[in-house]
Amino acid sequence: MITLEEIIKKYESKTTFLTQKEQEVSDKFKSSQYRGIFIIFDIFLSAFTDNLTSICKPISKKDVLLLLYSESFKRIRIAIDLSKKGYYTEALASLRTSFELNKILNAIQKDILPELDFFGKDRGDEFKSLTKKEQGKIILSHQKEIDLKINNFDDKDLPPNIRPTLKIFKSNFHVSVHKALSSIALKFSEFTATGQVDLFGPDSASNIVEISINYTSYMILIYLKLWTKSRFYDSSKTNVVTDLENFLQNSYSISGTEFSKDIIEYINIKYA
Repeated sequence: MITLEEIIKKYESKTTFLTQKEQEVSDKFKSSQYRGIFIIFDIFLSAFTDNLTSICKPISKKDVLLLLYSESFKRIRIAIDLSKKGYYTEALASLRTSFELNKILNAIQKDILPELDFFGKDRGDEFKSLTKKEQGKIILSHQKEIDLKINNFDDKDLPPNIRPTLKIFKSNFHVSVHKALSSIALKFSEFTATGQVDLFGPDSASNIVEISINYTSYMILIYLKLWTKSRFYDSSKTNVVTDLENFLQNSYSISGTEFSKDIIEYINIKYA
């Protein structure tokens, strides 16, 4: 029977962090038009890795906000890592979770939703005596009620001119998760053109690259705006937060597309 040590000794030299295709994408970003924005992403990751690490140690077990901030940050980090390797569709799916968490954080911080309500109200002996199926129905009903409250708040008081853009924005998130097989259509198109299959091959469509990078920027901007209004923000220690927020805000407001400007307007209205 072969041991773990023997496996490692035999195959360790054959392991690699990136496939050749992934390495090509990674190298390309270091010298492409996207180099600057990926440096911004890395600055964000560094700043919040330090922030969250220092804050998470002394927190209360019921500090739901910090849990949500941590999970949202994790999804943004995953999306950036996936984008660097060329997996833009998968990055968008991760950002969808961050977006949903950010909406919850916004609702809690603006007193639309009590902090602990998202996870359900305290349930006594009567609830515990129910069957798992009955409990599941109650939990599902509560979750639908919370989702409706959050989404109604997110859609409220938005000007009519940006609603079509926002619909596309949210639809792209929806498709990345619930219509994941749509990316297979792109792969099929490449396959029929070349007759080749790239194992772990990154996406190649340029519009997907743009969407992934822009949506990552939007999520970071939302996250920064939420953070500066949270009880965890210390303006004397985290100037990088406002620097990044101002840079992303100005970049899209001044030189962005009409789509980007509509999304920035939405962010400024809802996360101000």
